[in-house]
Amino acid sequence: VEVVNNMIIGNTVTALTHDRYAFEQTILGQWMTDVIRKSANADIAFQNTGGIRELIPAGASTMGSLYKVSPFDNTVCTVELTGKQIMDILDYGLMNEKVGTVQYSGLNVLYNKGVDRNKRIVKVTLLNGELLQNDKLYKVATNDFMISGGDGYKTFTEGVNIFDTGIPVRDVMVKTIKDAKVINFTTTERLKIQENNAIKDAA
Repeated sequence: VEVVNNMIIGNTVTALTHDRYAFEQTILGQWMTDVIRKSANADIAFQNTGGIRELIPAGASTMGSLYKVSPFDNTVCTVELTGKQIMDILDYGLMNEKVGTVQYSGLNVLYNKGVDRNKRIVKVTLLNGELLQNDKLYKVATNDFMISGGDGYKTFTEGVNIFDTGIPVRDVMVKTIKDAKVINFTTTERLKIQENNAIKDAA
C-alpha cells in the first residue's frame, strides 16, 4: 500500500486548494469538475463540495494525495437535464449552509445573495456565451452519489438517460495528471456575486 501511495503520477505547479465550508468555487473544485465534464464529453458537470476531502499540494502529485482528495469510490455518471432542472440544482446548491456550495463546470453564473433565495440567480450562460434555456436538454456529468439524490440533490433523479460509466472519479483525475504530466491550472470567473448592485468575483 505504501508503494502505491508514494507513486508519483505527475506534478502540480501551484496547489489546488479547497475549502468545503467556503461559499465559493474553489481552485480544486473548478479543476475537478472540468476534468469530470471533459472525461464524459458533457456540457456541464457538478461535484458536491463535501466529496472533496483534501487539496492537491504543489509539487509532486502522488496516488496517495489523490486518494485523500477522493477517498470514496464514486463513479462518473451522466444524465440529461433541462435548463430548468439545472437552474434548480444551482438554486439549491449555491450558498447552501447545510451542504456547502456545489462545484460546477461549463457554466458562468451571476448570483445576487441580497434578495430572496428563489430570485438570487440573475443570469446563467454556457461557455459559448449562450443563455441557459429552460426547455433545452443538456448532457450533465456528476458522480453516482449526486445522481442518486445525495446531499439533497433530488433533481438529478428526475433526469433522463442516466448512465453510470463505472469509472471512479479518482481514476479520471489520475489519468488527467498522468497524461498532462504537469498541471498548471488557472481558475476562471465562473461565479460572480452581486451585492447591493455591485459585482465581485467569487471564482
